Amino acid sequence: MFEAVASRASVACCIAGAWRDWELSWRYIEPNVVEALNADVYAVSDTVVRTPGTHGRGDPSFTVERMRAVFGRRFRAGEQLSVEQMANVSGLAWPEIVEAQADLGRLSKAFPYVFKIWRCGQLIARSRVRYDAIVRLRPDLIPQVPFHLSRWGADGFELRVGPVCTRFGERAVVVHAFTNYCANDWLALGSAAAMTLTMDLARFWTPASRWLSPDALLDGTLSSGVEIAHNNLWRRTGTRVVRVPLFVEMARRRCVRPRCVRMPVWAVHARHDACAATNSTPDSTPASTPAGGARARGARRAAGAMPVGSTQKARHGLMNDCGAADGTPRDEAWFAGPLPGDPAPPSEPARRAAPAWRSRARGQPPSGMAAAEPPRQIRLRSVPGWHRPDCGEVGDLGRRDPLPPCKMPRREHEVRVLRGYGQPLVYEP
Repeated sequence: MFEAVASRASVACCIAGAWRDWELSWRYIEPNVVEALNADVYAVSDTVVRTPGTHGRGDPSFTVERMRAVFGRRFRAGEQLSVEQMANVSGLAWPEIVEAQADLGRLSKAFPYVFKIWRCGQLIARSRVRYDAIVRLRPDLIPQVPFHLSRWGADGFELRVGPVCTRFGERAVVVHAFTNYCANDWLALGSAAAMTLTMDLARFWTPASRWLSPDALLDGTLSSGVEIAHNNLWRRTGTRVVRVPLFVEMARRRCVRPRCVRMPVWAVHARHDACAATNSTPDSTPASTPAGGARARGARRAAGAMPVGSTQKARHGLMNDCGAADGTPRDEAWFAGPLPGDPAPPSEPARRAAPAWRSRARGQPPSGMAAAEPPRQIRLRSVPGWHRPDCGEVGDLGRRDPLPPCKMPRREHEVRVLRGYGQPLVYEP
C-alpha cells in the first residue's frame, strides 16, 4: 500500500528581478506557477532600465499599482525601488549589506538581483503569514507545465512538474537542473525555512564572510556569479540541493516546448520519478477518469515519454555541469572545485568518451558531438599557499552574520546548523 499524499501546501510566490519580456512570461507564470500552486504573490521591481552586463531592458513602469492590477486577488505586497535607492541602499538595509554593495562596486550585476530577492523575502516576513513553502523566481521566465506541491509525511513535500516527481524535506531547496557551478538562480522552491535562508543571500554576502568563497582567488568570480554564491551558501549551511528538470526557460529564448529546454547530459538521462507511480497530487487526475483505467494508463505512458530537455554543445563536449565524475547519470551534491593544496587543473580538460547510457531519442546532437565534458571546475592561476582552519559547526543562522570569517574544512558541507535555521530577520527602516 502506498502512503497517501497529504493536503496541498500553502505557498508564497516571490517574483523579483528585472521585469523583461513580462507580457510573454506572465502568460505561463500565472497558470503554471501562481494558479497551479494557489500561491500568494509578493513582488519587487525597480526603475533601472538596464544593468551593465545583462540581457535586454527592464520595464521601469512596473509600479506597485500595476502589480496590484496584474496579480489581482493573489497580490499581497510589493515594492518598486528607484535608481537612486538601488545605487545606495544605506536607507533600506543593514550595515553589512551596505558594505557588501560597496565591496562589489556599483557596476556589479549580481548585487541588484540578490538585493531585490532579499527585499522580497522581507515582504513575506513582514506579512506574518506562516507559509509551508516559498517559490522564488525571476520575472523573465517561461514555466512550460504546471507545478503541483503537496505535503508529504510529517515535514516533507512532494513536487510534481510534468513527468518529474521529487520528494524533499525541510532542509532542502529544489532548483532547475540547468546549472552553472551546480546552482541555478532562475527559480528555487522549498520549505519556508530553507527559502528564507536562500533569499537572505544578500545579508550573508559580506566582506566578513569572504563572499562565501572556498578560496580568496574566487572572489572575483563571485562578484558577478550569483549561482556559485548560492551553491556555497547552501553547502556551508548544510542545505540539500535537489536538481531536477522543471521545464523552465528564459523568455528571451522563446522556448515553449520541453525539447528546446537546455539540459546537462546527466539530467537528460537520469531518472526523475522518485515518487510512487500510483500517487497523484490534487487536481492532477481528472475526477471522471478511473485511477486504474485505460485513459490513466495512457496518460502515464505519455507523461513518461515526455522529454525533459535537450543536451547542448559546450566548449569541451556536451554540457554536463555538476555531472558525476564517474559518468553515471546523476549530479554531484555540491560544486567544490579545486581546493587549497590540490594541483592546478589543466587549462583544457580532456574530452570524455560518450557514456553507455547516452541516447539520441531525446534531442541529442549527432554522434560526433557525443563526448560529455568533465564536471566544471574553476581554473586557478596558482595553488594557494595556506591551509583552512577548522571553523567547527555553523552557529545560529538567526544572527546577523552567522558565517565565521575563517575558511571551512574540506568536508564543509557536512556542518550542522544548530538553532534558528531560516528564521527571518525583518529589517525595519
